[in-house]
Amino acid sequence: MSIRIPFFTVAVLLTTASIPAVRAQEGPPPRPGRGITVHDPAIPGLSAEQSRKIRELRNDSASRLAALGQELRNYRKSLEDEYRSYQMDTAAVKKLNRQINDVQRRMLEEHTRVEQEMREILNSSQFRWLKDRMPGGRIGDENPGRPRR
Repeated sequence: MSIRIPFFTVAVLLTTASIPAVRAQEGPPPRPGRGITVHDPAIPGLSAEQSRKIRELRNDSASRLAALGQELRNYRKSLEDEYRSYQMDTAAVKKLNRQINDVQRRMLEEHTRVEQEMREILNSSQFRWLKDRMPGGRIGDENPGRPRR
């Protein structure tokens, strides 16, 4: 009996550890407007100019990500249609996979662009303050939005 408990525990841990990876691969497409989210506008020392730049960056990124998200959903739908067809066109599937990868690459590039521009708008203490309060502020954080210590 004592052998089953550790084995069961290990099995559960291994199963649950793989769930985030599966969700990352098969999760829903990004929702429009998931760019910069500033929940607390009271960033210490934020000037009106900085606030304007953040708002513009947020709006610009949201519209870019919305367009990319729609493009990604369209390619995924076409890929699903190919997979459902008995006469699957392998060349079309390969092309759709390349297109999906390209859109995902552009989404990551957009994220990098936003991260870089945030660092140009905010000083280091403002940036740290904001990042500490953003939901999902760090990978694996069990309590998104919790200030770091």
